Amino acid sequence: MTSKISFFKLMQEDLRRKLWLLVLAILVFFISFPVVLLILLDSRKAYLSLTEEMWNRQMKASFAEIIGYENMWMCVITVVGATLCGIFAFSYLYKKNRVDFYHSIPVRREKLFLVSYLNGLLIYIVPYFVTILISMIIGGSYFTLDASLWSVAFREFGLQVLFYLLLYHAAILASVFAGNMFGCLFLNGIIQFYMVFLYGIFIAYCDYFRTYTMQYQNFGESIAKFSPISAFFNTMSRLLGGDAIYQLQLRDGEVSIKLYFVQCFLVAVLLLGLAMYFYKIRSSEMAGKAIAFRKIQPVIRILLVVPSAMVGGWIFTSLTNVAEVGWTLFGILFAAVLVHGVIEVLYQSDIRGIFSHKIQLVGSILAAVFLVFAFQRDIFGYDRYVPKLEKMESAAISIDGISDGEYYLLEDNRGGYRTIRADAYQMEKMELSGELLPVVRELMSLGTEFHSYQTMGERISFDLKVRLKGGREMIRSYMMPLDQAYPLLEKIFQSQEYKEKSYAYFWEEYRNAQVEIEGLAKIEKLSKENGAEFLEIYQKELMELTLEDVRNNPIVGRIECLVLKEGEKYRSFDVQLYPVMTESMNYLEKIGILEKVVCWTQPKAEDIAALRIFGNGTEMGIVGEEEDVSVYRQVKVTDQEQIQKVCDRLYFHMGRKNWLFWDRGECEIQVVLKPEVSRKYFGEEEVVLEVMYRDLDLEEIGELMQKGERID
Repeated sequence: MTSKISFFKLMQEDLRRKLWLLVLAILVFFISFPVVLLILLDSRKAYLSLTEEMWNRQMKASFAEIIGYENMWMCVITVVGATLCGIFAFSYLYKKNRVDFYHSIPVRREKLFLVSYLNGLLIYIVPYFVTILISMIIGGSYFTLDASLWSVAFREFGLQVLFYLLLYHAAILASVFAGNMFGCLFLNGIIQFYMVFLYGIFIAYCDYFRTYTMQYQNFGESIAKFSPISAFFNTMSRLLGGDAIYQLQLRDGEVSIKLYFVQCFLVAVLLLGLAMYFYKIRSSEMAGKAIAFRKIQPVIRILLVVPSAMVGGWIFTSLTNVAEVGWTLFGILFAAVLVHGVIEVLYQSDIRGIFSHKIQLVGSILAAVFLVFAFQRDIFGYDRYVPKLEKMESAAISIDGISDGEYYLLEDNRGGYRTIRADAYQMEKMELSGELLPVVRELMSLGTEFHSYQTMGERISFDLKVRLKGGREMIRSYMMPLDQAYPLLEKIFQSQEYKEKSYAYFWEEYRNAQVEIEGLAKIEKLSKENGAEFLEIYQKELMELTLEDVRNNPIVGRIECLVLKEGEKYRSFDVQLYPVMTESMNYLEKIGILEKVVCWTQPKAEDIAALRIFGNGTEMGIVGEEEDVSVYRQVKVTDQEQIQKVCDRLYFHMGRKNWLFWDRGECEIQVVLKPEVSRKYFGEEEVVLEVMYRDLDLEEIGELMQKGERID
């Protein structure tokens, strides 16, 4: 009985010391929930035009926004509250006379720890819980509270408390390790952001690798595993609404939401256990020092000096833009000495300690130099690594210039849709296997042989993801000569797996799709019956399409499909129409679509009023007495004989140009249609269309420009 009274008396005394925190918490929660709700709900009373059902629905939606996960202000409260409570719960450790007083009380240290710990926990939980109940009462006075709103409120409460514990325990651990307030803030910053700092350095130095790409990596998810605050905000950003509330939008292979939360809770328990252990063994004499444990001082210093030196090397190399190692070494040395000195001054509270522990400083500098040059010289063979065939499970590829400019619309659990790039979809879903894995490996081996892009001539780039047995993945970006890579890429392009993942929606239900054909002139919608018949023909030709067909044919039209589901929910996709797809083109011509939308492959000389050419005079081989012959010039060619001469090498191209196979060259060419043609097909007096050209060398273009009329 005595111990219980003693314990609660200790809690009362400790709470008096933290009374300002309790008052602050009550004010913040009361204003953030009951007050804001009253203002919001009263303001919605003015919506007199709404029916009672619509008004109730809107009230509930507004209520859920305040008490649910969409209220990001609550995240700020949790972060700030956990940090303040964690720091001030044990702030008495920073003054020797107060430490002596607390530790002279005839109770075990574990009990003292629990007193401060529980008060810091109750200061957050009790006001939060009470104001939630008050908010529910307020909501119930405006509309009927159903089970879903109670579920939203208390799931949000549980989620915030979970991450409060994670952040609170991290702050307590920093408080126990520190000997003064500055050291506490310093250590708390390290716990929260060190891995973010480290990961940022890693990303920066990975730019030295030719094959590195972070295009398909999520920075937030990568650091969420190592930073409490990042884990919190990454979780909140991935929560979904509707019936699937508090499920994470996980990709294939990621952990379930329940396991994810269990992991966060276990980490919180581990941090609490460490804090309690170090509190028990903490020496009272270290009060007032920056770090209360001498043995961890060199560990913290080295862990900060080495990456800071790497940052210094990277900054000076980037600023000077010089490949010599001198500036890199200077940056490493400067940053290492500076950070080492600052930390020593912090430790010793004496400027004379700036050059203490010289051996550790030299060791940190050498470690930083090694790591910097390991990245710069690729000592560990990142660019050269090609996994053995027997270790490869599957692969995905995204070829630059083919479908990588498109976006898919995917349904999400909120009842709307989200966009995903076609190349990201390919890398996430494609699984090349079997006979294609040796082809992928050969491409990777080929990619490791080229170190200079200037000597490649015509080249191609593509991204690869290789899934290895055991669950590990590697992502690489390669650029290599087109003539060497082309035969291998053609084999991949011909595979059904590549086609299915590159044009994914054709292997889903599309018969009820709303199909639109876009040409040079306009967009025409097909009837449901015609759309289904056309897509069936198109899918067949798409599977027969070769990389050579794509290479030798311009895009003459675009096909957009809208798949309606349950009224408002839908999926959308668009694909290209090539002139080599004769059955598809014939079908569109049969139903009268081609002439309406204008899917021309090449311009006809008799339809052209003029050519406009934009280019650099010197690059075109133009010579003359003009002083500005080398500047960018624009000319108009109206001579029909000259137009006829080049017309068969000009091509229309819809949408994004295929830079991979169609060289735009050193100039731009536009076709100005004759007025009668413009009026007939476009309904306008003058239409100017940009064209691409092939087998038209710069010398011929220069001759055209010399004979044309200057318009710039």
